[in-house]
Amino acid sequence: MAITVTTSSGTGNQESGNGTDSRFSTPDSRLRISSHLEVYKRRIRRQRRLRYLGLAFVGVCAAWTLFVLLDPPPPALLWACLALTVALPLASLAFEAVRRPSDAETARLLDGLLDNQQRLLTSVELLSEERSGAMPQAQLSSTEGVLARIDPRTLYPVRLPWAAMSLGVGLLLFALSVMLLKGGYQFTAFQPGQLPPEQSVAGAVQSPTPASGLP
Repeated sequence: MAITVTTSSGTGNQESGNGTDSRFSTPDSRLRISSHLEVYKRRIRRQRRLRYLGLAFVGVCAAWTLFVLLDPPPPALLWACLALTVALPLASLAFEAVRRPSDAETARLLDGLLDNQQRLLTSVELLSEERSGAMPQAQLSSTEGVLARIDPRTLYPVRLPWAAMSLGVGLLLFALSVMLLKGGYQFTAFQPGQLPPEQSVAGAVQSPTPASGLP
């Protein structure tokens, strides 16, 4: 990105009246880096939200599985399971909202996904310090070019927590099978041509109906 040079007569490369050196002022690089970081921060939050909700789903399924396994379950456990069903997802969302990633944390994560040379972390420090000069502005311009060339969906894809979801579904299926076994559902197979065991042979043979009018 080109460096903006601002000069005014009689001030010696300084803005008249304030004495501020603006030879290397490139606000566009700073704004674009901040914009790129916001995109990645939203993706990080989305990934964390899915991860925490997946863990909450496993916790809810484990609670209901414990409820089904106990025979008989304590009455208070039913209310506890209902409360956990509502509280765990809400707690996971609240925990994610509290742990919002900072600019430094986002930059450190992205540096690890790239070449791990702490280029982004250095640029974030320069943004916070608002340092001016040729070297800081060259660093910011280089970082902005790197972020502009990379697709956020490729560098930091948002994935569903399949492991947690599979574990939760497995617990639910296990709890359902235990409920079916406790309910006493039985299936008795019988061969073709034979009567079911609960039906007697005598009941199956119908007696002849006497003709009407006969004694």
